[in-house]
Amino acid sequence: MKKIISIILMLSVALGAYIWYDTNTLHSKNILQVNIYNDRDTTPVHSYYASDTDAINDVVGVVNSMKRLDNFIPPAHDMVFKMDIHTTSGDVYVFDVMVDPESYKITLQDQTSSNAYLADFEKGKELISSEAFKDLYQSALPKIQLTYSTLSIPADVRDMSWTFKMANGETLQTNENIITQKPATTPLNADHSLSIFSEVEPQNITLRVYDDATLLQESIVEDYTITPYPFNGTLRYELTCQWDKTALNGAYGSTTYAFNGTMALDPELVFDKTELTAGDLAIIQIHNIGPDQKPVIEQTLTDAIHIFKENDTYYAILALNYWAKPGSYTLDFSVAEKDKTIYSHDYTLTVVDKTFKKQYLTVDTTVESSTRNDAAYAQYAEHFTPVRDTSINEKLWEGPFIQPVEGRISTEFGEMRYVNGALTSYRHSGIDIAAPAGTNIMAPNNGVVKLSMPLILTGETIVIDHGYGIFSVYFHMNERFVNVGDTLTKGDIIGTVGSTGFSTGPHLHWTMSYYRTNVSPWLFIERDLMNFN
Repeated sequence: MKKIISIILMLSVALGAYIWYDTNTLHSKNILQVNIYNDRDTTPVHSYYASDTDAINDVVGVVNSMKRLDNFIPPAHDMVFKMDIHTTSGDVYVFDVMVDPESYKITLQDQTSSNAYLADFEKGKELISSEAFKDLYQSALPKIQLTYSTLSIPADVRDMSWTFKMANGETLQTNENIITQKPATTPLNADHSLSIFSEVEPQNITLRVYDDATLLQESIVEDYTITPYPFNGTLRYELTCQWDKTALNGAYGSTTYAFNGTMALDPELVFDKTELTAGDLAIIQIHNIGPDQKPVIEQTLTDAIHIFKENDTYYAILALNYWAKPGSYTLDFSVAEKDKTIYSHDYTLTVVDKTFKKQYLTVDTTVESSTRNDAAYAQYAEHFTPVRDTSINEKLWEGPFIQPVEGRISTEFGEMRYVNGALTSYRHSGIDIAAPAGTNIMAPNNGVVKLSMPLILTGETIVIDHGYGIFSVYFHMNERFVNVGDTLTKGDIIGTVGSTGFSTGPHLHWTMSYYRTNVSPWLFIERDLMNFN
């Protein structure tokens, strides 16, 4: 008898559910709670309660509008949610809610009976435009695939910023930072490029490459290919892909993908030139040096080379004085780690012959005797000679240097001089620019004043330190407007043209040097030091 009663009760429940589905008798006042889940999630993405009257009415409208479907096959591309409805009578109705991400057609399937129902779109559009169904719109976002050689690169979504047009015509904006762990690391080779594929091609792709928090590169990606950044170690690559309003059913925005790329590169020297002349300057970039490694360069061309680091690249400056002899020279490059040499390689530089002009000067003997004497040389040796022995360990200059004053070049760099018929023991250390007395003199680039004083031999004298051993020198000025320690910007007025010291007429003697090694000033105007490939 008990068994018969149980069967009758079960049939009654089933019949009641069937009658409810087919007679649309669900009422908002009978709803206690509605939970919405993403497919296979056990925690609701959103819950609505009896007080959420608008949302509850939307749920009731959808359920009461259902029309039964026969021979239902779940569409493969639909976005699936779960919805359970808790009523005041203790009943719980559980549905799979399937939504077509393009047409927003809503199909509900009872999890108990597996019966499927089509909901009226007008009734359902407000429901699927609510916060609970946000993933419906994000599911339609385009995705990219990265390939390297024949391998697929796993890239994680780092963040996204999107605007969606929802089923009810309103817009949904979302800004999310998603990545919570380090992205996957892929071994890379500088000789191979990475390819980007997407079913819906983005209108713009920005590549950013980071060494920890330091941005090393930011560029627009062309032709959907990426050239790996040459770096000895691991870097983070971030690709921000931008889609405009013409794609994705009215959705537009951007998604940033991240992955780590690692390289193991041999150390390398890169020269801006390998053929030099006397008085020339070569810039050397040193690549692929690890954090605990030390680059060393040994050579016989000039004094010891100072190596410095700017951003992620080491540099060295090789300055040749005007006595450098033609021939081939070897640079021994090595890398040390924990006082042990781990890498070595030789490079060859060539010095070619250069002919310097000769100049014959006639100087008033009174001027010569008053400015070229033991006292003048002693003062020069005490104040000027040592001032270029140390330099600020920072790059102060920006871009190419400018000529400090306009005028006729009366003496070129490196010229041999005969003064009153006698050959001097030195060559001309800079260039002489003839200009009217009182003409303003500009700082050729950013720097800090290292010396500003009158000297018997060179007259009113200024020395500017531009950092990393680069100095500019100014002789025979009429007035000085700057003092030791002043910070200068390219183009600042530092004084005026004059004819003080050992001079035959108004002009500016301008010298450029690497520490004490004087080089041609034109080298600094012709190019942007350190900025070459």
